[in-house]
Amino acid sequence: MQLPLVTQASVVSQHASPFHELFQNSCQIRHFENYLTGLITLDNKTLSNMAHCILDSADKTNISRFLSEAKWQSSERNDKRIAYMLVQSFTKNVIIPSLGKVRLVISFDNPSCEGNYVVLITNCLSWNAQKIIATYLLRWPIETFYQDCKQQLGLDEYRMRNADAIGKHWHLLFVAYSFLHLDCLPNSSGKRQQLSPIQTIGQAVRRQQQAAIQELILYAHRALQSGQKTAQELFDILFAKQQLCPT
Repeated sequence: MQLPLVTQASVVSQHASPFHELFQNSCQIRHFENYLTGLITLDNKTLSNMAHCILDSADKTNISRFLSEAKWQSSERNDKRIAYMLVQSFTKNVIIPSLGKVRLVISFDNPSCEGNYVVLITNCLSWNAQKIIATYLLRWPIETFYQDCKQQLGLDEYRMRNADAIGKHWHLLFVAYSFLHLDCLPNSSGKRQQLSPIQTIGQAVRRQQQAAIQELILYAHRALQSGQKTAQELFDILFAKQQLCPT
């Protein structure tokens, strides 16, 4: 038995709203946020366990339909993820004596164009900033990425038979990984500061898990303080799904 989750992971609440426009209705948005929360905070990341542990989650069948039958394109979420990861970019062709004519991309992580930025150089003079950035992102540390995604986010813990559903699971996992990566970076400011992550993905996941436990404690405290439910009634509500459908 695992502790129930009474709210979305804080990193999901912080970054998910720009993705809402890609879904057709509020139910799909709720499935999207709950699925990312389950990937980030639960040790057992199967659909069944998510449905049992997330208090606001639909049952396993509805989540499965969200992945296998709902009409949304995983590629659109991936394009949005790439655009969201690098919010503001500028590009220009310049001549560098040692390199010749090249194209520069200067990309900031915030719309105010202050603080952290990345400079990319390419000899593909006709490419736009998005294509240059997307190509560069293919060069992430692959081994580290797969290790984090398998150990922390359940890359290989899917139980779908539908190829489209498996692809959607992977793309949603990439969104969760991107949110955690943003959470690992230092806050932007006008001052010079380190540009590398200040914590690992594993540390970010554990911080989200601790925040989920804190939210559960506060939820129980508020419910008991209001006097509307006894401790046993509250316990029965929180663990009802897991008691009816043990994993």
